[in-house]
Amino acid sequence: MSDLRREAAILLLSLTLAQGASGTVENDRSPIKIALGERPPLASADLPDYGPLAQLIREAYRLEGQQVELAVLPWPRSMQLVREGHWTGSGVWLKNPKRETEFLFSQPVVEEHQVFFYRKNQPLAWMQLEDLSHLVLGGLQGFSYGAAFDSALADGSLMMERERSDLQNFEKLLRNRIDAYPQELRVGLWVLGTLPRHSQEQIAYHPRPYLEESAYLIFGPDQEAARDSFDRGLAKLKASGRAKELLDGGAAGMEGPLPRSN
Repeated sequence: MSDLRREAAILLLSLTLAQGASGTVENDRSPIKIALGERPPLASADLPDYGPLAQLIREAYRLEGQQVELAVLPWPRSMQLVREGHWTGSGVWLKNPKRETEFLFSQPVVEEHQVFFYRKNQPLAWMQLEDLSHLVLGGLQGFSYGAAFDSALADGSLMMERERSDLQNFEKLLRNRIDAYPQELRVGLWVLGTLPRHSQEQIAYHPRPYLEESAYLIFGPDQEAARDSFDRGLAKLKASGRAKELLDGGAAGMEGPLPRSN
């Protein structure tokens, strides 16, 4: 091979390697995709920019120099998209043993206070979950209600009828088709605040939470880098006070006209 041909071959090989390297960088910068479930006032398709939880996720990744694509989807679908590898992650979810075998979990994102909503004309008295065994509870499709609650549902100690939305559950509660509805306090108050006043006045919530637990983003098992990047950004937002500012802003106005039980 002549020197000229040898130099041309080396140049061509160098260009090919450079293009490959450039493609790798471009792929690494492709947007991370996070699917959120309806969780007003923190996340909703009806809130500006999908709400403060979405903004927290954007800012966490921005601090790490990464872009993120967000969408609000039905809860079961958002988890399935992560399970099938079509989306990077989803949120926010409680931990349970099955999920911990399927997904990677972020650091805690939101602290949840789960309570029972009920009709005022049928006061709810309970000390432990067994006290609810005679009731028909409402629930959301694809939701975990904590390890003890989930176990009681699995063995038939508790009865639950699941629907796709909070609104459907509250409508059933108002129509006496279920006896109580477990939901995160601020979420329940927000959804009830969208109902007519006369409907709101029929509902109360029990002040004793049945669950106080952290909620997390979940990631596919091959998305460790995306999870770690979010965790680093989240830690910075927490340290600066920005995370609390965002989430407290989303909780503003959560105290509606609904009374607690005495």
